[in-house]
Amino acid sequence: MTKRIRTAALLLAALAATAAGAAAQQVIGTAFGQTLTGELISDDGSKIVFRTGEGTQMTLPYSELDAQTVFRLMDAKTAPTDAAGQMRCGDQAAAAKLFDDARDAYALAVKDDPSLTDQVDAKLTALRRAASESLLAEAKHASEYGRPDVALHDLTTLMHEFSDEPAAQEGRAMLDSLQASQTKARSAAKAQ
Repeated sequence: MTKRIRTAALLLAALAATAAGAAAQQVIGTAFGQTLTGELISDDGSKIVFRTGEGTQMTLPYSELDAQTVFRLMDAKTAPTDAAGQMRCGDQAAAAKLFDDARDAYALAVKDDPSLTDQVDAKLTALRRAASESLLAEAKHASEYGRPDVALHDLTTLMHEFSDEPAAQEGRAMLDSLQASQTKARSAAKAQ
């Protein structure tokens, strides 16, 4: 009986160590398109020291990391009550096209410092325009590559969330055309 308990305890300890090791694993992206998995050793706000899963330790300046990785690093060490830090996080999230994260960071900044409201409103206006243009570009790309389902989803989102943005006019025409072609294709399929 004692041997079973000891074996179970060892198994649980091994599982816990594996889970802790897996939790410590982090994925970073580089500005050169590489994806690295490993452990973040340190982050001083301008460079990181990272150990890959293969054991290679490297120092990477923020300028060599992709925009999403930089945002995640900044966000992880910025207090919700640091208005200036949240503004920087919002700007970085916007640069990374993480529009919801940008909006959330700006909201935290205003919550901590209401005097930033006008500045944040201007940033949110630019963010809405960028998000709508990004959705339109993604819809065009999907349409060009034979993915009408993805294009339809992106255009529908554009119409629902950004109907007052300039990109919505072009998106509306594209959506009408896409829906007409799908209706025509369905009618032709039924006729056969």
